[in-house]
Amino acid sequence: NVFMVSEAVSVVYAGWSRVQADLNCMADLYYGSAKWKYFINLCGQDFPLKTNLEMVRMLQSLKGSNSLESESLPAEKQKRISYVYNVINGQIKRTRISKKPPPFNLPIKSGSAYIVVTRGYVRSVLEDSRIEELIKWFKDTYSPDEHFWATIQRISGVPGSSWPNRKYDQTDISAVARLVKWQSHE
Repeated sequence: NVFMVSEAVSVVYAGWSRVQADLNCMADLYYGSAKWKYFINLCGQDFPLKTNLEMVRMLQSLKGSNSLESESLPAEKQKRISYVYNVINGQIKRTRISKKPPPFNLPIKSGSAYIVVTRGYVRSVLEDSRIEELIKWFKDTYSPDEHFWATIQRISGVPGSSWPNRKYDQTDISAVARLVKWQSHE
């Protein structure tokens, strides 16, 4: 189904607005319709590998789990969450201000903005007070869309989530419902 989001956002690359746009879509979908079980966020480089029927079967095979990248944060991405970033003239800039640790000492994970998650996961994103605190913390990080969803995926009690232990890391290669071919995969 296609709909126009009720609250549009001017998106700045690598800024919080990228996540806010997704949150607005999730809220409109969640509060506007009860007739869906999975939220799928695709990008322009997604390849349609399955028919609609095959997609339904793939989603059923998840049995209430989510399918998204969520793995330990690589050392080269540590700066993204270690400093405060501000949007200046439409670009995100790092400050010299160090960030405080994440709420509840959550381990920050690495992932992607492009996710397949359950309705329950979306409900948690919109209504769980722990995630509300995480939202506040992520707002001044670099490219939060590559960490926010992956971190939520490891929070205990979030529907479809997995354990925070490294052995439960999931890369995008193991995604069941989608495939993205980034330029770096040439």
